[in-house]
Amino acid sequence: MLVDDNDAFLSAMALLLPRLFDIEIVASAQSGAEALDMLHSVEVNLVIADYKMPGLNGLTLARRARES
Repeated sequence: MLVDDNDAFLSAMALLLPRLFDIEIVASAQSGAEALDMLHSVEVNLVIADYKMPGLNGLTLARRARES
């Protein structure tokens, strides 16, 4: 899962990662809160998150994701 408040970054990485690695689906979220909601319904093996986002930053997101 990619998490970043920058739409251009999310789009670019969603196109690039499957080409570089053996990944079929890349989920993306535009905020930490959206990512946490998605984690309840989507199987995620790896989260790549921007540290500096409005509201819930990447570090807090990582902590909460581990807890759930």
